[in-house]
Amino acid sequence: MREKDVKKNKIILFVIVVFILIIICVLVKEKGVSFFLKEILVYKVNNNMDSLNQLINDVNSYDSEVNKVIEYEDIKDTGYLRELFIDFDLEKIVICVDDNKISQCKDTYVLFVVKRKKLLLSPDLNYGFYYTSQNQLTGLFNIMPSEEGEHFWLGLHYKYHSEKFKDNWWYYELKYI
Repeated sequence: MREKDVKKNKIILFVIVVFILIIICVLVKEKGVSFFLKEILVYKVNNNMDSLNQLINDVNSYDSEVNKVIEYEDIKDTGYLRELFIDFDLEKIVICVDDNKISQCKDTYVLFVVKRKKLLLSPDLNYGFYYTSQNQLTGLFNIMPSEEGEHFWLGLHYKYHSEKFKDNWWYYELKYI
């Protein structure tokens, strides 16, 4: 009698797991992988606002370094910058300060590039988030356009999407077509 109950429980558990997997697949197909990536990223940004604001304040006080790329290997201390790289799984942080003189930037912004992940459903998706002082969609280092849609750059065909999720904070994704 007990053996029947164990088999019955295993079958019920199996059916529940299959049902949950089907629901997840339907949601991913309906909403897309980028929807879930964006939601996770926005959640992380909101939980790390103190460290992010500290970086923005530091950037606003830069005098000489107008354009700067920070990679994980460049970080010498164990402060908030290292924590940001780990928490967000960042590839790099790109800083561009509008100094009204020699800078290519029309805006002061900080771009956070999340490490590229070869996702099963969307292998060519690059994404991350950025801060912009002008609180509007901006072209970043002439790499990302100042408008959404399909673009060509250096022979690459890609689709760019950016979405504001908080004052001065934007989510972006770049998908090669």
